[in-house]
Amino acid sequence: MYNQYPSTFYVHVKVDIPNELMKHVIGTKGKWFKYTANKCAVSNIWYNQKRNLVEIWGPIENLMTAFYAIQNRIKIIKDRFDIIKSEDTTNVFTWPTDDYFELSLTELVERNGCTNSDLIVKQLIGITGHNFKKITRDSGVSFIWYHHQNDVIQIWGLSEDIKIAVEMLFSKYLDLISKNNSNTITNNSSSANIVC
Repeated sequence: MYNQYPSTFYVHVKVDIPNELMKHVIGTKGKWFKYTANKCAVSNIWYNQKRNLVEIWGPIENLMTAFYAIQNRIKIIKDRFDIIKSEDTTNVFTWPTDDYFELSLTELVERNGCTNSDLIVKQLIGITGHNFKKITRDSGVSFIWYHHQNDVIQIWGLSEDIKIAVEMLFSKYLDLISKNNSNTITNNSSSANIVC
């Protein structure tokens, strides 16, 4: 039986201090992010400079603890450097909200005539989510999740980043089909190949 919702997810902390001060929030070689991730039992904390957000990824029940810890660290740095809210509107930070997109694997697999969709999903995700994590990082989206019951890949992020992620997922999918078909031709006895 599969969970309806992911056991891990993400949350954003909006950064309202200048980029050059974020090094004090992050710490030397990520010291404060690593410390917070460890103490709050979350998987990853990183600074998305492009969107001016700290992104936290981990078990849903631990996200808010890490969120408040990072928010508090930002407040400490604000206080230390006497950063006050200004009436100057030239320094206003804006944070676009994430869009959501579902990529149907059923359609994708049927369109390409594959017969082993469970195996292709496993290979597309990768061992311990390696492929999804790489595509998440490289495309700039916030989160990618496979929803088993609906047989869809769920993607959260900015719309332009979602387009990049979909292209990367489709490219990875085609690479897997090509690789597995060539493995099937050279080694018909292998049962771990996708037959398309």
